[in-house]
Amino acid sequence: MSNPMQAKELLIRAVECDQSGRILEAQTLYTDGIDQLMNFVNGEPDEAKRKVFHTRIKEYMDRAEAIKARVNGKLMLGEVVSHVSIEENDTGYDYDQVFGQYMDRKTIEILVEEPYMQQNYQEHG
Repeated sequence: MSNPMQAKELLIRAVECDQSGRILEAQTLYTDGIDQLMNFVNGEPDEAKRKVFHTRIKEYMDRAEAIKARVNGKLMLGEVVSHVSIEENDTGYDYDQVFGQYMDRKTIEILVEEPYMQQNYQEHG
């Protein structure tokens, strides 16, 4: 059985990312949170509780679909190429791994949305 608290945490983060315009991260978090919540709900014996959960899941799914449409629109316009999610305390990512595939003679600019990069605890290597 899935952990409903983990699903809740993922979905709270999804909403936060959604509201701050970090739609690629929000899309991933919504998908993961919905999957976790669905796994939990499928094991719930109480029909009334399942119905409440399904209503909530539908709301999250609708929001995730709206974000997917926005992401696809941005992809078609060339505004978004990809999303790399690096979790807290992950190490071992170098510039070539993250940006290498995009670096060629035509590359003028790469926009990185990373909320912690400006913090003094960010390691620089």
